[in-house]
Amino acid sequence: MPSDHLSVVPPLLHAGCAGELENSGRTLHATSSPLNETHAVYPASLLENLSAEHHVFDPDDQLVYFVSSEALPLSERRLFIGDTSIIFAAWQNLLRSVTQNGTDLLQDESSQRVMRKLAIDYVNFAKECWVHTAQSSSEARQVPSDHYRALYTCLSLYAILYVPEYGLENAPVGDDLMEWLNIHFIEPSTEEGNYLSTLEHPWADETFWPYLIRATLRGLNKSATFFLGSLSSHASENLRRLSRILIPLLNTQPKLQAYEAEREFAYASHRWKEKVKALRLDLDSVPESDRRDDYEDWWDRFSDIVGILEGRGEIIQKVCEELGADWKEVCVAWGVFVDSRLRRQDLPDVISQVLEDMPPDPTNLEDMIHSALLTGNPLNALDHAAKLDPWLSAHLADMMEPLALVDKDPNEE
Repeated sequence: MPSDHLSVVPPLLHAGCAGELENSGRTLHATSSPLNETHAVYPASLLENLSAEHHVFDPDDQLVYFVSSEALPLSERRLFIGDTSIIFAAWQNLLRSVTQNGTDLLQDESSQRVMRKLAIDYVNFAKECWVHTAQSSSEARQVPSDHYRALYTCLSLYAILYVPEYGLENAPVGDDLMEWLNIHFIEPSTEEGNYLSTLEHPWADETFWPYLIRATLRGLNKSATFFLGSLSSHASENLRRLSRILIPLLNTQPKLQAYEAEREFAYASHRWKEKVKALRLDLDSVPESDRRDDYEDWWDRFSDIVGILEGRGEIIQKVCEELGADWKEVCVAWGVFVDSRLRRQDLPDVISQVLEDMPPDPTNLEDMIHSALLTGNPLNALDHAAKLDPWLSAHLADMMEPLALVDKDPNEE
């Protein structure tokens, strides 16, 4: 509960000494923060009541106290802010050095690498705080561990989109975003896979095909091929045969990191897609009488998997809706299956198109920050970040400004 009485230590004015302050020609002033319940309190000359142009203020003549009616940060929060100040100081040193040397920050390789390194430092520190608070007693925490998890996801997405590895600014971004999604939003769950692996006939369970489709959508090819292998004992010879074809297709899906040049990756992707087309023709030739088993329409489920690999956006969106996935999964899968050469600068158009049908959750600040970053709206990201945690907004702005993502001068509007 906010307090209507605030005390400062040491006291600005001892009890019963108000007359002394008045006789000295001074009074107490308080200035409120526009962001929260924080106030700056300081003794100042009565001339402060006059126009600022008539008053000359000596910054050395008084102390300024910062007080808040909100709960004071506990040791865990103070440690977080204090330790990340080391990264902040290193960032400021970089900017000073660049200014003094007349270096073009956006063109200098060394500076770019340092910027990325410091951004990753923020990411790693947020991760450490999340893990630490998740393992500590909830009674000892002022901020829930999930709060640090949200900081972790937002900072890591920022690093991927806005401070990529030097020389890869224009490289396809799909695989990086898929890795981000799989790290921070784990689906399908390990528990689901463990359960299905205990079954003699896993396809008889209602969770089998959703698990297999989700694993394919997330690029979790080891899990997907494991359960495709279990279909070797399925009653349908057509399903057994198609599964044998699909397994090596999943295992050989081209990844950008495996190629020295993007054109090699593009050529390999084209050839791989040709094999997927051949699988589609094979699948379509299965007679209607053999498209169902005793449990469901396996052909329709298998067709969804092939549709994902074909890069059919409408199929990806359909299966995501059926699986209860959100807009992020559709957008990330788009950069892997629909357009494997999707670049950072092309993301806003794709994301905006998906958001028309699957908007972000307006009650979830983390989700709103993600959508703003991915649609290339850094100011909106900062606005939502300030509501989630002023620390996040301040440090994102600190990293965005040198990259000309936000204006250095404040916007009076």
